[in-house]
Amino acid sequence: MATNSTKLLCEARRQPWLLSSLVAAVLIVLIAIVEPRYLRPFELAIKLRVWMPLVLAAAGQTFVIMGRGVDLSAGTMIAMVNVATVRTLTTLGGGAEAIVAGLAVGLAVAVLAGSINGIVVAYLRIQPIVATFATGVLWQGVALWIMPQSGGEVPMAVYDAYAGRLLGLPSSPWMLATVVAVLWAISRTRYYLNLKAVGGNPAGAYQSGLPVVRIRVVSYIVGALFFAVASWLIIGETITGNPLAGQGYELESIASAVIGGISLAGGFGGVPVEGASEALRTIVVGRLAGLPGILYWWAALGIGVVLVLRNTRYGRTLYALGANTAAAFLSGVRVRATRAVTYAACAAIAGIAGFLYLGFIGSVYNITLGDQYMLGSIVAVVVGGVALSGGVGGYAGVAVGAVLLQVLESVLTTINIQPYGRDIIFGPALLLLLCAYARDAGLRR
Repeated sequence: MATNSTKLLCEARRQPWLLSSLVAAVLIVLIAIVEPRYLRPFELAIKLRVWMPLVLAAAGQTFVIMGRGVDLSAGTMIAMVNVATVRTLTTLGGGAEAIVAGLAVGLAVAVLAGSINGIVVAYLRIQPIVATFATGVLWQGVALWIMPQSGGEVPMAVYDAYAGRLLGLPSSPWMLATVVAVLWAISRTRYYLNLKAVGGNPAGAYQSGLPVVRIRVVSYIVGALFFAVASWLIIGETITGNPLAGQGYELESIASAVIGGISLAGGFGGVPVEGASEALRTIVVGRLAGLPGILYWWAALGIGVVLVLRNTRYGRTLYALGANTAAAFLSGVRVRATRAVTYAACAAIAGIAGFLYLGFIGSVYNITLGDQYMLGSIVAVVVGGVALSGGVGGYAGVAVGAVLLQVLESVLTTINIQPYGRDIIFGPALLLLLCAYARDAGLRR
């Protein structure tokens, strides 16, 4: 019995999707016990119809990740394809020809966006996480320019096709079966094998004669095609165009791919709370010697971080670990402990930032208040000269990078440009900064 359990555990580690499937099955059973109607065919068909866009987005993200990339612009790309398609439908009157033209326009937009992402990542050698964050800002701006708010005229035939029935069954199971069949067919192609080789070992794949750059660009285009289909399914469900249609899909698609067993290494709301106290407001926004209090907090924290990184054993250990984890481990560095301390320190500093932010704005009106800093902080770090591979850079450069990004955003806000215009300018400007300061020579092919 123990042997069988061990074999099952080993197989689950080798095929992570088995464990994910088991957990999903257990959750479905538990939900069915609590709410028996959950497993009724009609209810399942509706749920599957709602889930299908994420299924498609996760499939697209899978190909990007397998090529040792990631696409944080997936959500805004879905929104851009959504509004481009609906705008075409509305302009041409909504007939059969308009539907075909709308799909063609959406497809062209997706291919163009995917190509740009692939070129920026593969040819310009900018880290995928920051490159696609920047292009995602651009896609959002374009989507808002095409359609500033939800609307447009979508023929009911689109909804009937998505929510209708085929051979006595709802259309959603047929769509799921089609996606599975397409993925299976792709997995049998030479390109799929080459993509796994590039993701598993880019240097080895290059030395073997594989066109690494072209393969990675194609992975972003394939991903964009799946994002386009996801966007069309959202149109079929909502019967309207929405410039924010893809919100959340960028991270949910990545999480879905990882839960399904794809290695990120490649180859494989809001509620109100109490306001800030007057004392806290004073020490943050009050002035000392003509300067705001927050500046002194930042200076003290920045000096502390620089001193720790440059003049302590922990700082030297952290640089050694980032430069070469294996060598650091063989040198006696406690790798797990050092990483645990690093994440704890990061959380502590984030807590201080939240504390100061509370003092600055006076109240926390939204639990998603820090979302804007999740990816922006990574971009500031990279622009500041810190390598995402670790071991290179320091806080001084990061501080300059953060100030530079904030100044750029403030200038665009001050000159009173529409939100979509700010996004369209900010995205390319961010890409130029990344080209100038954040190119990863190690990815040169």
